[in-house]
Amino acid sequence: MIGWTLQHTHSLHSNNIVHAGYSVKPIARKLIMKSQHFKQLLISGVVLGLLTTLSPLSETARAGAATCATILQRATDTLKLSCSDVGRNEACYGNDDVTAELREPALNFNTVGARIAVHSISRLSASALNLQAQTWGLSLLKLKVNLPDALPGQNVTFLIYGNTSVENASEDMQAFYFTTGLGAPQCKEVPNDAILVHSPKGTKVTFSANGVDITIGSVALITAEPNGSMSFSLIQGSASLKTAGGEVSVKPNQMSTIPLGGLNGLQAVGAPSTPVDITFDANVISLLTSVSSLFDGNQIEEDGATPAVTSESQAPTATKAAKTKTPKPSNDQNGSGNGNNGKSPNSNDSNGSGNGNNGGGDSGGKDREKGKDKGKGKSGEDD
Repeated sequence: MIGWTLQHTHSLHSNNIVHAGYSVKPIARKLIMKSQHFKQLLISGVVLGLLTTLSPLSETARAGAATCATILQRATDTLKLSCSDVGRNEACYGNDDVTAELREPALNFNTVGARIAVHSISRLSASALNLQAQTWGLSLLKLKVNLPDALPGQNVTFLIYGNTSVENASEDMQAFYFTTGLGAPQCKEVPNDAILVHSPKGTKVTFSANGVDITIGSVALITAEPNGSMSFSLIQGSASLKTAGGEVSVKPNQMSTIPLGGLNGLQAVGAPSTPVDITFDANVISLLTSVSSLFDGNQIEEDGATPAVTSESQAPTATKAAKTKTPKPSNDQNGSGNGNNGKSPNSNDSNGSGNGNNGGGDSGGKDREKGKDKGKGKSGEDD
């Protein structure tokens, strides 16, 4: 009979199991070794599989970063090439994708480089960054606003980019309503969706955005969230904002916000906030300098933009205002210090010089021609 048998007590020596009188311990060892080898192969296979799976992710991440930079560079290059000679009160299709609702159905505005008069536009919308399609909507507008006709080559430039939509509320778009996208863009190299506004150097213009009367002689950035708020950030120059609720002046590197509401969610429903100091996203400044050659009466090239900048990709960020020293009060309108018009405390001569600023500060104005004391021999020096 063929089978497993237990023979003699010696047959069980060292837990040996015998079959037909032969020990099977070596066979068990071989099976164990094969099992361990199989486990090693299995672990190796799992590790190899993980590495194979993870490697493309890192490569995809690197490719994504390169793609973002490539898309931005190509978009701005296309804009500059396609919209370099836009006329007054014209809109230019700068880079895919841009869509327009037109007042005249027979007109077309659907290809890069296309131009159209702004009075024909009901609504103009640019698209957010799309990595898959490798698009980033850009549209450039040159508007007369309230500039005099004597300056035909000088226009206010509006650069609409990213997920931004503008509704024309007047014949020449001197008044409009607009919205911009919410949240951070897909790439850290991309500025948040907004509208850049540039007025020619040496001019001040006024237009209305979401019911806010904006007067600028400058470069600014505007964003808006329906039923939220509109922000106005001044990069360079000067500006003032006015609503039915109040008016504020804005300095460079400052931002003011205006509450929005009403039937369309985009009407100013309150006063502009007190401006706060901000730092700008470096990507905004990079975009600004990249397209500055398209501006009429370019303030960027002539004056140089010197905004406070952060390297993080974000909307303008409020910062704490720096404390400033308040100068000690002076009794002298023209020449501060202890003197009246710069005279010494012991002098009866109003043209003498004391501690006055017009007399050179504490030096008493010894080097100042008009600060010399006519009636004493100290030449206006302090006692």
